[in-house]
Amino acid sequence: MPPCPCCGLSKKEQYCAHCIHQGVATHAEIARGLKSQADKAVARAETLLGGTTSPHVRGGHEWRKLRAAVAASEQRVALLRAQLTARKDEIKRSRDCVARSDVRERQDTLQTAQRARLSPADLRAQIAFVRAQHREVGKRIIQARRVLVREVVDVFGVQRRKGWEIAGIELPAPENFRLHPSMSINAAFMHTIHLLALLTRYLSIEVPFEPTPQAPLELVHVGRPAMKANVPFLSTSKWREKHVLWMSSTASLAGQLKKTSNSAARQAAVAGILAKSYKKHRASLTAFALLAHSVAYLAYTQGVPGIGLRDDGSRGDSEDEDENMGGGGGGAGAGGAGGQMTAASGVLVQPTAVLELISLLAESPTLGCRAHAPGTSDVLRHMGFGLDVKKVVATVLAAEDQRWGVRPGQEGKEELSEGWDLLDVET
Repeated sequence: MPPCPCCGLSKKEQYCAHCIHQGVATHAEIARGLKSQADKAVARAETLLGGTTSPHVRGGHEWRKLRAAVAASEQRVALLRAQLTARKDEIKRSRDCVARSDVRERQDTLQTAQRARLSPADLRAQIAFVRAQHREVGKRIIQARRVLVREVVDVFGVQRRKGWEIAGIELPAPENFRLHPSMSINAAFMHTIHLLALLTRYLSIEVPFEPTPQAPLELVHVGRPAMKANVPFLSTSKWREKHVLWMSSTASLAGQLKKTSNSAARQAAVAGILAKSYKKHRASLTAFALLAHSVAYLAYTQGVPGIGLRDDGSRGDSEDEDENMGGGGGGAGAGGAGGQMTAASGVLVQPTAVLELISLLAESPTLGCRAHAPGTSDVLRHMGFGLDVKKVVATVLAAEDQRWGVRPGQEGKEELSEGWDLLDVET
């Protein structure tokens, strides 16, 4: 007879009634406890595997992913380290190769130099040869400059007939500008400025005052030109502003003075014209003086001798030619502020004789030898010039006042001295 598996008593039945009753009574409680423990274990396992919503708590899956990412990063770092090591080795080999090649090249150069070392005599001969080549190039540059300058002066027709002309237009002395139509004077200005621009370009010379068109034109040889200081080559504070080089139509007596036999009427008309155009004409004369100073400097750099201002007391014989309008007042190289001087005073040509200076420049034996740009042996380092621009301007304005006798009055109006009665002669 088998014993009861619960209490161990030998019974006929496999389970005794008491044990079965006790087991049935406690089965539900044990089952609930086990289920509760199982639920807690499952929840804890899920928490450990999946994690929670908190960023500070991670589950097993996330840790496995993190370990996988770390392992992949470590593999990539190891690969990069291997590549970096290989690259460093390659760079080192390249540097060693370049260094060895450089050393070999230097050794070869040194050996070649030692084998081909020139003696002092050969070295002096080579230096002399290079200098001779430089002189030959300089001579060709000078010859090219001379050809260009003389051709352009000939093309512009700079010559002296009754007076100095350019392109068939007479450019008189500045005090005689009023005796000519303003259109003719302005045309001569434009041709002279165009010619000056070409000469400075051909000769590689910077002039103290450059002609430039006014804004908004800003095109070469278009519009009314203006003279401005060539800063920073010219250190001046008085002439930095632009001065328009243009003769007003109101300043010309030839275009406004009517034919009349009445001397008083002519004098009154002349007085009105001079007074009306006093300020504008003096401004244009100032600009012309700056142009004359630049042309004089250009001629000076090319070896034209005797450029200067004459003494106030020596007026010369050309004043008699200016006593009437029919004489034309001479050219920019004759009479008044212009004119060719005698050698006794040391002044051969006035700076205001711009066309005469250009003509003498073209015939100078040292034309093209001196320039501001390199290329020849005689390179100018500065704009040194003994002629004071203030004296040139003062000479031009003084000649105008002496010729026409125009002076500003005390109340801002213009007065006329007895000098204007020279216009009584018929034109």
